[in-house]
Amino acid sequence: YCTIGDARRKSFFFARVRDRALAETPTLYSEAEMKKKLDKTESTIPIFCSEPLPQFQRAVIRYPSAVVLGRVAQEAGRGFFLPPLEPIYLREPHITMPK
Repeated sequence: YCTIGDARRKSFFFARVRDRALAETPTLYSEAEMKKKLDKTESTIPIFCSEPLPQFQRAVIRYPSAVVLGRVAQEAGRGFFLPPLEPIYLREPHITMPK
């Protein structure tokens, strides 16, 4: 399946999941680029989002299951349960240094 979402600043993210792992890391697109990306994505592949995105008609709102996420996290070979845990940034972090 694929997941999309609003990344703010007039951009959207797209990621592909296969066998419970990221097959295509999150990438940012404009609305027009996202529409082209979704048009090129096979019609048999579900497109999920976690908020209404009416401009993308194929997107269906779905939420991850905490139970399933917990089970996946315990699977052997999953590196995300080992420190250091790091966030996935869609853009470079914007940090303002104190004066």
